[in-house]
Amino acid sequence: MTMIAYKYPDIQVVVVNISASHIKAWNSDHFPIFESALDNVSAPAMGVNLHFSFDVESHAVDSNIIFISVNTPTKTHGLGAGKTADLTYA
Repeated sequence: MTMIAYKYPDIQVVVVNISASHIKAWNSDHFPIFESALDNVSAPAMGVNLHFSFDVESHAVDSNIIFISVNTPTKTHGLGAGKTADLTYA
């Protein structure tokens, strides 16, 4: 989403999550993940056309396009344990 905001400054990009603590981390000066050059790409867009919010409902209603990303950890039990993605949240 950061790259979309960076490449298309006329498009408003809002990343939402139901976890306020996750959103707080994304709104901080240091993102909770490391990707090479992420700071260089996100800095020009932060607060301009790249935003992070936990208000899922209002942003979903106002959106033209919605990307959904869910946690898919490796299964820990059952068929495919240790090798297959757990699609419980998908």
